[in-house]
Amino acid sequence: MRDFIIEPWFRATRKTYEAQGKRVYYLSLEFLIGRILGDAMMNLGLFETVKDVLEQEGVSLSDVMENEPDAALGNGGLGRLATCFLESMSTLVCPAYGYGICYEHGLFRQKFESGRQVEHPEDWLNQPHPWEFERPEARYTIPFKGHVDAGFNWHPSETVYARAYDMPVVGWQGKWANTCYAYGAHIRPSCLIWSVSIQAITPLPPHPKR
Repeated sequence: MRDFIIEPWFRATRKTYEAQGKRVYYLSLEFLIGRILGDAMMNLGLFETVKDVLEQEGVSLSDVMENEPDAALGNGGLGRLATCFLESMSTLVCPAYGYGICYEHGLFRQKFESGRQVEHPEDWLNQPHPWEFERPEARYTIPFKGHVDAGFNWHPSETVYARAYDMPVVGWQGKWANTCYAYGAHIRPSCLIWSVSIQAITPLPPHPKR
């Protein structure tokens, strides 16, 4: 299935760059893409075929689909709407790119305990995500904090790396596939060393007298 999904995705990307035409760029803090396997099988018309093949091997397709982690890239209706826009544009063969954030632990996971809604950290990346393609070459420096001098120039004191993770969004009948870019934050090694060094040389406060 991975090959069936990647083929139209790569083909669409090549055609987009060759045409040098206009493209849609959709920026959103959330992209609820859901489980890609089931959605892609439906769009490619392979759902029943894959189901029959797995049944011959004594494997349940529903069990396989449930094992795929649900990408925790949001928790609201706008995140789902953003993904629907991307999928609709894929169906219409409209080149489009979604830009969002790759939340390492997701936003949060909701449960009801004793009749109350309780939020828990989302750990969706505890197992490898088969549809996430890391692009170490697509890395950007994001500055934070610091100060502004008299000439209104910003001097940041901390920076992190934003690294791209690509995910395919396949349209109906697999004629086209757009890309969702989710950027994950990675600390710079120099910042980590500096932080550890500061903690190492900072003296501990004296114990209070009894």
